[in-house]
Amino acid sequence: MNGLINIKESLIPNYVFDPNTKKKESSKKGTYNNWVPPANLNEFDEFFEIQLFIPGFEKESINLEFEDNILTISSSPFSNINEKNARKILNEIPNYSFKRSFSIKEELIRVNRISAKCELGILTITMPKKRNLRTFKTIEIE
Repeated sequence: MNGLINIKESLIPNYVFDPNTKKKESSKKGTYNNWVPPANLNEFDEFFEIQLFIPGFEKESINLEFEDNILTISSSPFSNINEKNARKILNEIPNYSFKRSFSIKEELIRVNRISAKCELGILTITMPKKRNLRTFKTIEIE
């Protein structure tokens, strides 16, 4: 990606979600905090794109911030509104949140044009390139 994006986490886990090993130290059963949504990082002619796999999250629970060349994506805990007064017979859907950050060179993108959409559990963040940026050039051989 021509040095645009560096993943900030020091260790990228090779799991998506493992409730047996990533349980939050909490008295609330079914709460997790070490889930890291998997990501795709793509470069197109006109923009860069980050996609995060975040099934079960509504767009209102997602927070996006860009500050000091860091794009941070986080969420409030996932919860089922209907379960508050329910007698649980089976409870396999975890209550989790996440936070993921990417270091992005601000001089390569148009920060005021960053946009995001969330469809079918995929959060897509689009970062348009600055007009004078050319990351690829074909060189003709004489």
